[in-house]
Amino acid sequence: LCVDFKTCGAQSNLAEEGLSYVNREILRNFRLAKPYFYLRACGDVRVAKQAIETYMTIPLIQGTLKYAYERSDANNPTTDELVGSGATFAAALQPLLHACNAQDAAIVASNMRIGSLNVDFAAVKNAIEKNYPCLGITSCAAVGGYFNQKTNSYFPGATPCASSSGDDLGIGPQEDVSSNNSSKSNNKTPIIAGSVSGVGVVTIAVLVVVFLMVKRGKESDPERKGNAPEFAPAQEVKESAEMT
Repeated sequence: LCVDFKTCGAQSNLAEEGLSYVNREILRNFRLAKPYFYLRACGDVRVAKQAIETYMTIPLIQGTLKYAYERSDANNPTTDELVGSGATFAAALQPLLHACNAQDAAIVASNMRIGSLNVDFAAVKNAIEKNYPCLGITSCAAVGGYFNQKTNSYFPGATPCASSSGDDLGIGPQEDVSSNNSSKSNNKTPIIAGSVSGVGVVTIAVLVVVFLMVKRGKESDPERKGNAPEFAPAQEVKESAEMT
């Protein structure tokens, strides 16, 4: 789906095969949460979990929008594949959308259900996008728009929405920390609400103390060599602090 919505790559701005921005961020949040397990910092782990859940919502939105557009296009024959795929994505999104706004969830359900004769793409798109803040999504660039590979442009009426946070839709998120890029971008970047945050100087200090304690214990006890917990790189912890 990242190809269809031009959200592939570390900058969430490519329409070509490769790792999607969503998958990169999910993996990054898993790495950020890793040291908190060793520290038994359940609150920080829970924040990372919630961020991952939010990122996992994006493909459900993209799939619903894609098949809503395809079914609304009078030039496309209505096939079982289109109807079934659209209904499946919409059904998976329904509980999350209903928890935000029951009326908007009903609009999506009535349009995308199996047996519906006509699909109002604009209505479906609006019903989903107006609930982005509630779903934890603060950047339209993270979701993208339905992209036409043949014309190298978005399908009419299917462009990304305008982020309430004022993010430039042409500029994607910062590179994944695994790239070891220590330079800080001056560009505003799409952010998913609920990303790992609030680490602060205190948490970093705790990590350093625990690491030194483990290292000292390892050096004094030969039987424990090689068994110390593996902590995430300091760069990842530093980035999570900067995202506060």
